[in-house]
Amino acid sequence: MPLRAAEIYNGLNFTVRKPDFVLKRMMLNFMGYSLPRQLFIGVTYSCQCRCVHCNVSAFKQAKDNELSAPEIKKIIGDAKRYRIPKIVFFGGEPLLREDLAEFISYAASIRLEPSIFTNGILLDDAMIGKLKKAGLAKCNVSLDSSRPEVHDRYRGYEGCFEKAAEGVRKLGKAGIRCTIWTIASKEDAANDLVDLKRLIESARGWGAHNVMVLFPMAAGNWEKKSESEILLSREEREKVRKLYDPPFVCMEFPREDTRCVGGRRFIYIDPKGTVSPCPSIPNSLGNIRRESFDGMLRNFRKDTVPKTCMGECAMNKCGLFKKEEAEACRDVGYGPKAPPRSYF
Repeated sequence: MPLRAAEIYNGLNFTVRKPDFVLKRMMLNFMGYSLPRQLFIGVTYSCQCRCVHCNVSAFKQAKDNELSAPEIKKIIGDAKRYRIPKIVFFGGEPLLREDLAEFISYAASIRLEPSIFTNGILLDDAMIGKLKKAGLAKCNVSLDSSRPEVHDRYRGYEGCFEKAAEGVRKLGKAGIRCTIWTIASKEDAANDLVDLKRLIESARGWGAHNVMVLFPMAAGNWEKKSESEILLSREEREKVRKLYDPPFVCMEFPREDTRCVGGRRFIYIDPKGTVSPCPSIPNSLGNIRRESFDGMLRNFRKDTVPKTCMGECAMNKCGLFKKEEAEACRDVGYGPKAPPRSYF
């Protein structure tokens, strides 16, 4: 389905399913609020893996003082109040929180769509049954390669691939939508993307709903890496885009003029309450423990990622987003106005 046609279809479908959300969001937008479609909530920094490309482990946050269950439930309730339809539980590894199912159940009970991001290690039958009973709408599973030894090496956890792949199969059988998230590596781009193509085919065989392909980003553990080490060139990005085949093969940046939507399409609250445009951008826009949800949404319109950040992660083009850097990025410009992104 063409990109724009898909956007129109998704918009109409959402309007028919949730007209109350749409009308309320229109009113709030008119009042000056910047409303995302998804709210990412980091529920813990704990994780079994030590990924070479992790976006959050580089912050070296201690486990203490993470958001409490009442705090997380209040955030979910505020999302309902401001008609943010999708709640995404993030980590670390969110399945390590024993009360995660409680959060999922609460979100589902107030007609929000809860989903999680997981490394897949804990996705056995018992866990999947628990998540389904709680009302999980979607499970996002990270896989870095079609080759078990490569994936396990990236994750720093032996056996991670087999557990994740089996989890994807079990999710499909349980009737829970599953998206595999992967990163197109520079090494694979130099090898005609053989590994990525195999992973896409494997995903079809496992019964995954679709595959989301990301480009490497200069964030987290890769923040100080150079383009020659991990970032893709324009030519390499275009090579990856030839695999774009929605609705099954989706991409965060399907075109070079696709805008970064951190802070617009979604926002992120980390396990200590710090608010930022997305998990990859350590640009604090306040803390939910000290500021109201109302004030947070009002601030996003002027503090979000520059419109000129296109084609790949904003961290690759706009650095760490200090105020002066963001202003410089706005002045440069990277191309025409981008179309909306679909399937995210």
